[in-house]
Amino acid sequence: MALCDVGNGRDKSIINLCKISGARGDTRRLVNYNIIEMDGACDPVEFGEFIHLTCDPVLYPNISLVVDSDEVGSDTTSILERSGREVQRIRWGKPMFSHYDRSRYLNQRAYANVAAQRAIRSGRMRPDNSSKSAEQAAKIPVRIDENGRWVIMKKALMRAKLNIRSPDRWDTYCFGMLCDFVPAAEPAKVRAELTLNAMSG
Repeated sequence: MALCDVGNGRDKSIINLCKISGARGDTRRLVNYNIIEMDGACDPVEFGEFIHLTCDPVLYPNISLVVDSDEVGSDTTSILERSGREVQRIRWGKPMFSHYDRSRYLNQRAYANVAAQRAIRSGRMRPDNSSKSAEQAAKIPVRIDENGRWVIMKKALMRAKLNIRSPDRWDTYCFGMLCDFVPAAEPAKVRAELTLNAMSG
């Protein structure tokens, strides 16, 4: 999997190359193999082209692309799709999929952050060994609202109130808690169906 977070000029753009297994939830496992941090000057279009070249299917035959597609990330995703790549779009401001999860998490971002923290504590996630990633994960402001749902502070408030920059590296690990994946033995048709489902969701 290539889990990609798109920076907006001030923030970094990240490619997290990892292996994911297990269904979404308490059996999801994630192992990082490489993480690529782009300079903040890399614009969304350039980043899309870089993802396309770096994540070449010849080098990674079973790779799936997962991209943060809100705001500027939409341009990155469009570049990849015009290059013939299938992309799972992360739109984590949206509500969760099931009624039960909607009652427990404000949105997909809240679910993904809580799930990623649980995966680390249970040993199901093996992140990179950079202090940057560890620090970002440790500083995420989490609370439970009056309706009993998990909530993550909006990034603008994180920066304004707590002087916390966008946790770009950590966000990619959170994407891994949301995305679908296709085991290596599955046919390409299944991969396409999962991608279409993610885009329509």
